[in-house]
Amino acid sequence: MKVPATQHRFRRPVLAPGLRILEVSPGELQIGFSDRHRLRIPDTPAVRRVLATLERGEAPRDSPAARRALAHLAPALRDGDALLHPRIAPEEVAALILHHPEEAADRLRRRRRHRIRVQGRLGATELLDPGTLLGRCGLGIAADSDRLPPTAVLVLSHGEPDRSDLDHLVRDGVPHLLLRAVESEIILGPFVSPGSTACLRCLDAHRAQVDEQHPVALAELLRSERRDGVAAPVHSALAVVALGWAVGDLLRYAEGERPSTWSATLTFTPGETPTETVPALRHPGCGCSWGIRDDPADDARGSVTMGA
Repeated sequence: MKVPATQHRFRRPVLAPGLRILEVSPGELQIGFSDRHRLRIPDTPAVRRVLATLERGEAPRDSPAARRALAHLAPALRDGDALLHPRIAPEEVAALILHHPEEAADRLRRRRRHRIRVQGRLGATELLDPGTLLGRCGLGIAADSDRLPPTAVLVLSHGEPDRSDLDHLVRDGVPHLLLRAVESEIILGPFVSPGSTACLRCLDAHRAQVDEQHPVALAELLRSERRDGVAAPVHSALAVVALGWAVGDLLRYAEGERPSTWSATLTFTPGETPTETVPALRHPGCGCSWGIRDDPADDARGSVTMGA
């Protein structure tokens, strides 16, 4: 007779992905290595038998000793059935199940329901193709020709984007995340949830309050171009890091969490380490907030409404 699933929460328990069995001292086993996942348990014959059974992909047989062993191992056990998702990279599924043992199946379902459209480009396409990474993580890719609107848009820009190119996203209520390369810096954010967060025009309005020439400089920048043929700089390594961060924020949004760039920006500068996001409130003079909400403090708190 096999141990009932209620004894260990899962019908087909497996040792959590990535964790190894380590013999650290006489009479004691360690499961996992990092501080986050390390588990030390008694090294008993029953524990050894259960571990051997799990490694063969079998369910342990029921006995008082097996139940005690499974109780010791419970923090390091995961649902083996949840690992089977052929359309998502197995390493990605394993990472999600390791960190979210109880919520992994629901988070994966949420990912599959989201369709991300990529707008624009950041630089060298062979290095910075977000579609591949989005697909490996289980997020759908929305094409421009699709009838259904995307659940979010990743806006890439080699240089400052023309704000008018983003107005339709705000007007149509489409959540979007900006990633731009400007004078060798990579700026991620803001993640814009129209009606709840600051948009890029809000950031411009805030900046104009401390630099009155900003609107003039921005307008001149958008209509001018270099004529000497010198390439606009993109720090490829930082761009790859920022792109990964952007996809991570889109995953957090899809799974029902608040992105790190929610109404905020994070700047990657060559030779420096990004330390914190810079939050921004909706600007009362920006059209994105007119008639929507009276308390601008709500923007800082934010409430993420996902496509559940």
